[in-house]
This record gives sequence, C-alpha cells and structure tokens, in this order.
Amino acid sequence: QGSVAVKVSNPAPCAGGVCASNSATLTVTAPTPAPTLSSISPSSAIAGTAAFTLTATGTNFTANSVVGVNGSPRVTTVVSATQLTAAILASDIASVGAPTITVFTPAPGGGTSGARTLTVLGPRLTVNTTSTAPGGTVTATLTNSPGGSTDRLTLALVGASDTSYLQWVYVGAGVTTRTWTVTMP
Repeated sequence: QGSVAVKVSNPAPCAGGVCASNSATLTVTAPTPAPTLSSISPSSAIAGTAAFTLTATGTNFTANSVVGVNGSPRVTTVVSATQLTAAILASDIASVGAPTITVFTPAPGGGTSGARTLTVLGPRLTVNTTSTAPGGTVTATLTNSPGGSTDRLTLALVGASDTSYLQWVYVGAGVTTRTWTVTMP
C-alpha cells in the first residue's frame, strides 16, 4: 500500500535518443477486507406481519455493502463502518422459518459475511390444563399472533368445523399476545 513511480524504458537504440518515458505515480491500495456480521436486531419476527427495518452490526462495512436475505439483496443504508440498516420485506417473514442474513461487499476484496439467522415465529397457544370438569375454567394464552383485526380465539368441540364454536373472543387488531379464561360448558 502506498505510491509507486512508474516509468517505461526502451533498450537502445531509441527514437531520437530518448529511451525512457516521463514518470507517473501509481497509488496502490489494499483491497477491502471481507465484512463480518456479529449481530442482527431484531433477531426474530412474527410470521405474517409487516415489513420492518433490520439493523446489522459488524465490521468492515463500506459504502457499497448490502444486506441479503437468503442471498437476495435488500435496500440497505450504511450508518457506519460497523452498522447497516436494511428493509426486510413482508414476504421475507410471510411464514415460519429461519432465513439467513448476510452482508455482501463487492470486489476488489470484500466478499460475503458469515450468516446470522432471523427466526420467524408462528402463533403459539398454551393452556393451563388439558382436562377440566363442566363449569371449570381453562386459561388459554396466545403468543406471536399476527395481530389481524379479525383474529379470534374460539372454544369448539373436537372435530367441529371452523365456523362451529361454543364461545369466542377477539384477539384484537395489533395485539400479539392474548390471554383468555373461559368457563367450560
């Protein structure tokens, strides 16, 4: 790395007695090191929710570094040499899974960082008991709900159709966790 003088010389005999060119300065720079990705935030998302901005933290990020989801580039903003933000699409988190997040910096040098996993969670329902007498209560807790305006918890007989239920309660628009205590018939 540094500057080097470059000059072209021809062996004698030379045209007009001039055997060397003028000197030009060539600047030599080290190639950009490969990016490293140490963390992402958030590191999880709920399946079926809206697009969001992800923050990638690491080292060796440059003005042309790009965050990728499963290898596909996303719109990326360079905050600093150690931080990027990227637009994660709703389609990236449409279903439960574990997409990989990487940072790519093009040549010269550069390369692709090691991957971090974005955990995409699905809804989860837990109950405080699986058996109770008539008139007893059961508490159900829903977590990681997409928060849709028509999401609901229902109490139905085993084998009943999706439209046949004994009791129900709306989860609520934008609500991702809901607890419901219901008295059994």
